[in-house]
Amino acid sequence: IKSVLIVFFMAKAVMEVAGFLMTTLPMKTLSKIQNFHYKNTSVNIRYAQEKDFPQVKQLITELTFMHIAMRPDLYKISADVLPYPDFYAEIESNLVLVAEVENNIVGVLRYYKKSINSANKKAYINRNILYINSLIVDVKYRKRKIATQLLTVLKKKAINDNYDAIELQVNSKNKSALHFYRKNRFNTKAIRMEIIL
Repeated sequence: IKSVLIVFFMAKAVMEVAGFLMTTLPMKTLSKIQNFHYKNTSVNIRYAQEKDFPQVKQLITELTFMHIAMRPDLYKISADVLPYPDFYAEIESNLVLVAEVENNIVGVLRYYKKSINSANKKAYINRNILYINSLIVDVKYRKRKIATQLLTVLKKKAINDNYDAIELQVNSKNKSALHFYRKNRFNTKAIRMEIIL
């Protein structure tokens, strides 16, 4: 009877710990944030995990080649466009969203948190911003609302966490990206200009 009671109380303790972990673990440990279906394709939006690194890096490399094609005077080919330590730091802070179809990463959205403090910039008001630095969908999976869903998840996070805005920078030659962001309610905040010498 004593051994049965010990097993019972140990099992109960394990269940209580498991219940506690399920309610307190950060979102990144969960396998799903949002699921949606489009044209017979089931897509899972979630935070990136360490195992996703090779596929995420491949997509970021493709994005770099797109940038090189538009501005070879600014961008160059690099063997390490996404160093592993940078990726690991980003996923530890839940700064990478991925779209997954049948265990394949088909879309990536990387972002960071940016604060504007009026103590340092006297002419500005305090603002907290989520800044998108990469958004790409595998060419074979475009036109399936995947980029829109990645943005939707980020918008929900921004609203839930009381951010003031989501910002990004887009090349003026990238007409399809400009159209996409405008369709998703992004407005032109500023225009950066240059003289190439």
